[in-house]
This record gives sequence, C-alpha cells and structure tokens, in this order.
Amino acid sequence: MQTPEDSPPNSSPKAESSSPKADSRGEAAVEATQSGTVERKGNGFMAKVKTFLSALLLIAISGGLGYGVGRLQSNLQVKQARTDKAAALENVETQLSEANAKVAAAEARSDYAQVQLRLLEGIDELEQRNFGNANTQLRLASETLSKIEISRNPEKLAELQAELSTAEINFAVNPVEQRKLMLGYNEQIDALLPE
Repeated sequence: MQTPEDSPPNSSPKAESSSPKADSRGEAAVEATQSGTVERKGNGFMAKVKTFLSALLLIAISGGLGYGVGRLQSNLQVKQARTDKAAALENVETQLSEANAKVAAAEARSDYAQVQLRLLEGIDELEQRNFGNANTQLRLASETLSKIEISRNPEKLAELQAELSTAEINFAVNPVEQRKLMLGYNEQIDALLPE
C-alpha cells in the first residue's frame, strides 16, 4: 500500500489535469499545460477589438494633431500675408504722396515760370513805352502768382503776392526805375521756386 509520501511528486492528479477552468469573470477558460504555463482561450476577439479601438484612437489623435498643425500654419501664413500687404500698401501710399508732392512742385514751378514770363513781357512793353500793355502783363503776373501756394519760403511768397497786387506801371515815373522794380520781382521769384 502506498502512502501519500511514497507517491511520486509529478503523479498528482492536479498537475496533470487538462480540464478547463473558468476565470473569475467566467468569460474565458484557462488550461494548464505540461510545461506549467497557463493559456487563455476565447479571448482573441476582445484582443482584436482593443487593437482596433487603439488604432482608431491613434488615427484620430494623429489626424487631430495634423489638422491643428495645418490650421496653425495656415493662420501664420494668413497673418504674414496681411502684414506683407499692409507694408506694401504703406509703401505705395508713401510713394504716391511723394509723387503727388513732386507733381504739385512741378505745377508750382510752371506757374512761377508763367509769372516770370509775364514780368519779362511787361519789361519788354515798358521798353517800347507801351505802359498800358506793361500794366496788363503786371496784372496777369499778379493773378497767376496769387494762385500759387507752394513755395520754398511761404512768408516771402505772401509778401510778393501782396506787393504785386498793388504794383502799377506809371508812365509818369522813370521807366528805368520801373524796369528795375520788375526785374527785382523776377529775381525774388527765383528764390521762391520749390525744389
């Protein structure tokens, strides 16, 4: 008769048992193998579902990150384009104002040249003793000068405008003195020309 002490250690009915056992949740069976490892059966579907859900989650996260990065880059590009547009617009406005200033200065120089021409024609009329025509040229020079607003020296321009508006050629006054006066007006205009 064998006693439990005499029986070999590997001959126990529990160690060789290959019958399935249910786990604590009752979902899958556990089987003991001869090597002593435990295998789970019936858990393959859940593993596939978990893998699929993990893949979906990773795709969603990477898609969200990609969208966020793309959106950030496009916002930065839009801001840069707006900044570039504002700078270009400011540059164009500066160039336009400079061009307008140059046009106004050119028009003023043209008007000054017209005044000088009228004064020289007045001097010519004075030389020919045509005092009425000399006065007419002086009036035309005064009218043209009164319209001019641009000058290198606005105070002198205002003084010359006032002086020309009251100036008159008088046949009783020495024509040489009147000629010098008109030449003096002409020289004053040279100092008023805008740059």
